[in-house]
Amino acid sequence: MALRNNPYLPLYIQDFMTDEKLAECSPHATGVYIRIMCLLHKCEIYGKFLLNQNYKQSSNQIFNFACNFARHLPYTTEEIERGLIELINNHVLYIEGDYLCQKRMVKDGEISLKRVLAGSKGGNPNLKKSKVCLTKSPSKSSSKNEAKLQANSDNEIDNDNDININDNIENKKEGLREEEKEKKKKLTFSEDVEYLYSLYPSKCPKRNMGTGKSSNDKKKLESLLKTMPKEELEFTIKSYVEESLRNDSFLKNFSTLLNNLPDMGYLKEQPIIKAQTSKYR
Repeated sequence: MALRNNPYLPLYIQDFMTDEKLAECSPHATGVYIRIMCLLHKCEIYGKFLLNQNYKQSSNQIFNFACNFARHLPYTTEEIERGLIELINNHVLYIEGDYLCQKRMVKDGEISLKRVLAGSKGGNPNLKKSKVCLTKSPSKSSSKNEAKLQANSDNEIDNDNDININDNIENKKEGLREEEKEKKKKLTFSEDVEYLYSLYPSKCPKRNMGTGKSSNDKKKLESLLKTMPKEELEFTIKSYVEESLRNDSFLKNFSTLLNNLPDMGYLKEQPIIKAQTSKYR
């Protein structure tokens, strides 16, 4: 069975506790590292996380991976990016093209794959030997040995059947886990849409009129989230609202804003401005 199908993560305790490179990292970076290892454990190529191209927003791959991981980990993009910088600078993790890798896990994955391939090409030599013996002409003196060989052969076949049954059960469990993961992903996506929708005021204080918010805006947010990070949308909406309120300007209809998103300086190391929308809803 492939390593990624195991419900547990192989952790070499002694290596982990005495790793000089990891010892150079902060407790925060170590916490991020453990979470990332859990994701690396489930990757198609064991120990290698492939960057989702939707998150390839800049030439800074560390930032791109941080945006991608933010969809899976209970940290902000900034927290993940800070941890990744430490881990990569101390050679605990490394980037290879569009892959983020952990050396030991990659090696373990390669060894596991070789064993699987070798097992599929080979066979049980004892079983083959027993089949050869059974084809010989039986004699009274060897009848007991033949009976034992046949019993061993039958046991091995039964064991193979047990393995197949166990594999089927494991595959079903894996399918259920994937379904739960997909449900959680959809729930998180829906929560992101609701959160972004809540950032925009329902009324424009300048003209004391509604900003035209509707369910169509949520559909537009769903569409935008498929092509750009949540953090960028959050930054743009918050910054536009704050700037408009500060300048005592009219707020656009929400649909107008979403269809023509302004450039509010995202990726230019400006802090995200806290939304001040509660008093206008």
